[in-house]
Amino acid sequence: MGFDTIQQLTNSSTALQANPTGTPTGLSIVEQDMRQVDQVIAYRLASGVPLVGSVSQYIISAGGKRLRPALLLLCCGALGFKGDQRFYYAALVAFVLFVLITLNLMRTRIGLVPAVK
Repeated sequence: MGFDTIQQLTNSSTALQANPTGTPTGLSIVEQDMRQVDQVIAYRLASGVPLVGSVSQYIISAGGKRLRPALLLLCCGALGFKGDQRFYYAALVAFVLFVLITLNLMRTRIGLVPAVK
């Protein structure tokens, strides 16, 4: 869903929408796409191992760590890319962020300097 002008963005059905409190939320544009990303994460991390299931739920529910996947989806929309691959790429970004956070926590826990600040 590429936009040539600001007017097209403003007039589109995916323009900034208001939440029930009336406050505009910019990420509401990709809310439906983020649900698709959640499904990809849940599918890719489906396992009989309880820890893996916990990791999946953590990634899906970690609201603060979802900005970068949402930005990827926003860029896809701005460039007019509508392929399903965008959900896999956004999930990949979420996985990479989770791994970096986990590694930093492990390094900090054993007394090493975090790899990423």
